Amino acid sequence: MIDLHTHTNKSDGTLSPEELIRLAKETGLKAIAVTDHDTVAGVRQALAAGEKYNIRVVPAIEISTEADGYDVHVVGLFIDIENPELRSFLSYMNQVRSERNLKMIDMLSTIGLDIHRSDFPELETDTVMTKGNMAREIVKKGYASSTREAIEKYLKKGAPAYVPRRQALPGQAIDAIHAAGGKAFIAHFHQIVRGDVDKSEEYCRTFLKAGADGLETRYSEFDDELNLRAEKIASDFGCLRSGGSDYHGVIKPDISLGTGMGNLHVPDSFLDDIEASLR
Repeated sequence: MIDLHTHTNKSDGTLSPEELIRLAKETGLKAIAVTDHDTVAGVRQALAAGEKYNIRVVPAIEISTEADGYDVHVVGLFIDIENPELRSFLSYMNQVRSERNLKMIDMLSTIGLDIHRSDFPELETDTVMTKGNMAREIVKKGYASSTREAIEKYLKKGAPAYVPRRQALPGQAIDAIHAAGGKAFIAHFHQIVRGDVDKSEEYCRTFLKAGADGLETRYSEFDDELNLRAEKIASDFGCLRSGGSDYHGVIKPDISLGTGMGNLHVPDSFLDDIEASLR
């Protein structure tokens, strides 16, 4: 069993890279990909921990992009984290993200929450902050009972502290991943247009035509219908398959590493096929 979609505290997860790899060992995983949001800051630590615990670690990333106002996440697997083109792309993205984070934190304070820039030590480190980090602080201060409620109440589009962010296009993320020698996968395709799986599938197919190498056909939120739908897309394109839990630690307490919500199984064959395509 493998898990090709996980997060550490280098983005909005709660475990360090080594803690995540140790958990992978305890869980009985054969391989794991560390796919932090828009950063490779935890990959070296994860690779070192992989050698320590005898777990295969795939250098990877999850890049946030936008198309027609919809969020599209692209997972890159087997990337060269030192690639100059990828590094330059991520540097620009994170500068834009940082500017937005500061505005959102200031907005939380403006609307009356006792939340300030000084509450986020992540701002002074190589950690990539997301809405998840802010949501945890909102819960900590007692303004919401869960991170999901915090995002819904304060941070999502239309909420009082929401600030739009300039994001890359899916094609730019795909190009950056390819420049770094990796394979690009459309992540959790059903989330592209929230509440409209048909429209989400249309976008997914568009991005596969535009150069993505595959998509996640196994994911924590997928029921049997979504599994079959994703497999049909992959079959129609003859593309690669990936999958994972989207594990974040306590920020998503209902999702376990490797097994997701209890019904997830990502077969070793997915990894074998990806490696074969790289050769």
